[in-house]
Amino acid sequence: MPVDDYPVNLYEMLSSIAPEHVRVAADSRFNAGNFNSAYFEHAFLAQQIGAELVEGADLVVQDDDCVYMRTINGLEKVDVIYRRIDDRFLDRSI
Repeated sequence: MPVDDYPVNLYEMLSSIAPEHVRVAADSRFNAGNFNSAYFEHAFLAQQIGAELVEGADLVVQDDDCVYMRTINGLEKVDVIYRRIDDRFLDRSI
């Protein structure tokens, strides 16, 4: 089956679960880093859907119980996290 429309479908799905007051979801992808065998796929999909590619250390939970991404301009709220990492590696990436 062709997968040409996968990035569009992925973006639409992630946007559909974002809070209603957010017009365009600030999607993030959670991966095990550039040494992961699927890193190229993760980076490609993030680029195609306009999402930031983050690792566990890039994310922080604030006192308001919301997740924020560390950026060079400070913390930016994350509306949706698309996690692409096996549970067994989750603790190692944070």
